Amino acid sequence: MNKRLLLISCALSLAAGLAACGEKVQTATPRKADQRAWQGTDNGYAATGWKAGDKAGWEDQMRARAQTQNEYNRVK
Repeated sequence: MNKRLLLISCALSLAAGLAACGEKVQTATPRKADQRAWQGTDNGYAATGWKAGDKAGWEDQMRARAQTQNEYNRVK
């Protein structure tokens, strides 16, 4: 019984050791830099009246959006 238990534990530890050796290297791959949010996109989901590349307009839109989500302003 003891030999069988020893054999099973050795087999499990050997399998765990071999599984660790097969792991792929996890290094970061270079990726392209993101563009600025206010530079816009070419889809139809932009807010009406906003033009791509308008940083001040983008910040105004974000500020207005944040105010509609502000609970203190919604309760008044």
